[in-house]
Amino acid sequence: MDVEDRQDAVDLTDENELFLEAINARDDGDDDIYIDRLTKCIAINETNRDYHLKLILAYRKIGKIAEAKLAAQIAAATFNDDPFFLLEHARISDSICDWENSISERYFVIDKYIDKNRPIAAQAVIELVFPLCESNNRSKAKDLVVNYRDIIFEHLTSPRHVFDALLTLRMHKMLLDYLESLVKIDSSEIIDGLNIKNAVRMCKEAKNNTALLFLKNPSIQIISLGQNCLPYTIINRWGLNHISEENNDLTIFDLGAFPLNYSIDLIKSDFALLRDRNNYWIDLSSSNIPMARIKHTAISFFHEKGAYWIDDSLERFHSHILSKIDVFKKYFGAKHKILFFCICGEIDFSLLVHELNNIAATTKSVAVILNVTNSNFCLYDNYENILYVHAPYPDDYNWNWIGDYTSDRGIAYEYDIVSKITEFILQYDSQYSLQI
Repeated sequence: MDVEDRQDAVDLTDENELFLEAINARDDGDDDIYIDRLTKCIAINETNRDYHLKLILAYRKIGKIAEAKLAAQIAAATFNDDPFFLLEHARISDSICDWENSISERYFVIDKYIDKNRPIAAQAVIELVFPLCESNNRSKAKDLVVNYRDIIFEHLTSPRHVFDALLTLRMHKMLLDYLESLVKIDSSEIIDGLNIKNAVRMCKEAKNNTALLFLKNPSIQIISLGQNCLPYTIINRWGLNHISEENNDLTIFDLGAFPLNYSIDLIKSDFALLRDRNNYWIDLSSSNIPMARIKHTAISFFHEKGAYWIDDSLERFHSHILSKIDVFKKYFGAKHKILFFCICGEIDFSLLVHELNNIAATTKSVAVILNVTNSNFCLYDNYENILYVHAPYPDDYNWNWIGDYTSDRGIAYEYDIVSKITEFILQYDSQYSLQI
């Protein structure tokens, strides 16, 4: 039923009746009526915070970003720069990967409320880490959480967001301190989807791995080769990475989709396919955000998306890709390296093993092949410089969801993989007498 056809069905001057009609429309999936009735409720009672929030979320749900931003601006103004609605406006910017506005809006909240409302300032600090990282400003993100450590620990805001932020920045020591402070005031096993006991265990293992593998031998590098983001993620979560946390620490295969055997092909060709800007085309992600792909392939870049990275020229995006290639080549040229490849889809396994073996032999390195699919493969020859691990994802498991990867089965799954990798690295160290 159209909005106009339902005008007679409700008294448009009765706030309670309008709100009931709004809720019924929402439950019926009628977004137009829902938004119309909420708007009328606000016109009658503009000081009802719940109306404003519901309207903002309703617009976001149907992808009307401009309307959602306007609704958030009106709400913030109505309640005198209420930080809750200011942050909600920043989250709308997040939803379209508008990182410049997302960042500036949160800095505004921090500056305005650092003395007046420290819990909300702490929330803004933690939420700021993600847009800073997505816009390739990781060192700024690290400086931010170090500078505001006191308010983060003072208010113990949003454990799940703090865990995500500090894990992304590989700040395991600070994260462990935070979790240990948290358990002193909250004995819950799971807080906001985060399993606290397992999160602590992950941090302790990460610190041990870093000390065991790298502190005595900083020349070792563990480098992701794709096919997806899982190698980079495991490296970060479990302390298998000591690459500098400067802005340019990301390598080309860390964040992106490189299916089939494209990773090896790109290395062999010195990344010719990625160097030519004419090989890219602009597509829309599943959430209708502009992103870049390589023509005639399934190579995709899911992190460098949205207005910050993508415009018709692709200038900023392509410059960033070239920088990530340079960083990869820097570490790929290191004397002692471990190449980490994840099979998450279709692959020519025999060719992969052959090519990785050649690379390992000529560069005195070793390779780890993690296969997370249900299809197993066999290494018919004894490749001493290749570790093959077949570890299919558990049923209904999402390696990128905090409720799964910090669960008992998630921790057990990743710990088993990491244990095999660390044992293999130590054997490699012993073989090449690296004095660990």
